[in-house]
Amino acid sequence: MVKIERLSDTLAGDVDSINNLASELSKRFKADGLSVDVAILQEIIESNNHDLLIARDRSKKLVGMAAMSLTIAPVAGKIAYLEDFVVSEDVRGQKVGSKLWREMIKWGKEKQAERLEFTSRPERKDAHSFYEKMGAVIRDTVAYRKMIEDEE
Repeated sequence: MVKIERLSDTLAGDVDSINNLASELSKRFKADGLSVDVAILQEIIESNNHDLLIARDRSKKLVGMAAMSLTIAPVAGKIAYLEDFVVSEDVRGQKVGSKLWREMIKWGKEKQAERLEFTSRPERKDAHSFYEKMGAVIRDTVAYRKMIEDEE
């Protein structure tokens, strides 16, 4: 049995588990020796427009997570945005992702968002199959990135 909740404290064990999940999501994360910023986790906890949804197994171990953000814009309206959605390889196929997904949709409804948006790397074929099974559709868009840096 898995329980879905919202991260409410930055306990050391949870931070370690979040780091482990992050390394499953991004091999570069582990290879580069990166770790999650506890200050960012605290900001998420304290924010009204962000939550880290977490899945815990019977032993209270974190086995999945999904970072949710509410974006608000004059034309686009309210959008629930998903980032860092991952389920531990140890429990894949046990409906943990589906339970997290339902909680994401519930979160979006609570925030009065009209849709859930997210990106996914092309090589994550299993994730794409999951998203499509859950009713998500591919958008016709191009994603850009610009690093924020000191510019004069």
